[in-house]
Amino acid sequence: MDFISMPTLISVWIIVLFKDKFFGKYLEEKAKGLATKEDIGRITHEVESIKSQISREDGILKAKYELKYNACLDALELIDSYFSHSLINPDGSLPTKEFRTVADARRCHSKLILTCENQALLDKFLEIFFRNEENGRWINPPIDLLNEFRSVVRTELGFGISPMLNRDMAWFGTFAGEPAKTPVTLLSS
Repeated sequence: MDFISMPTLISVWIIVLFKDKFFGKYLEEKAKGLATKEDIGRITHEVESIKSQISREDGILKAKYELKYNACLDALELIDSYFSHSLINPDGSLPTKEFRTVADARRCHSKLILTCENQALLDKFLEIFFRNEENGRWINPPIDLLNEFRSVVRTELGFGISPMLNRDMAWFGTFAGEPAKTPVTLLSS
């Protein structure tokens, strides 16, 4: 049998005895480096996941806001159409009539219910169409109702306080740039 020489045995014994002192630091640093790389990978994955989630939520919020915005504009257009059949211009002339269907009104009402959070907006919308007459007369002046509705829409959309509007100039019954309703005959010279 071959025996290991005494100097080799002493060398191995010293290495085993001092392995932690000499190699421990080296192995510890290597392990830290490996753990750091793994941590960075995990953290990067988590950050990307959070970014993706935020992006999705932003997209949903943007889509919801756009639906709400369009619902409010549709409501204002529907009210304008309704008023074109209900009001008389300050000079006594009839406004230009706009026509919308019951289906348009139902669709608009549903959009407001689904997208708007402010109950006052829905209440004002319904007041304009359903609780506005008593014995054939307006309970509240229609232009005031329109301005109140506009104000609630501004609040719902986050646009701030409504500017003060002159009641006599808050709604267009006719417009000078509108095509003539009757044919115009031009005289030639």
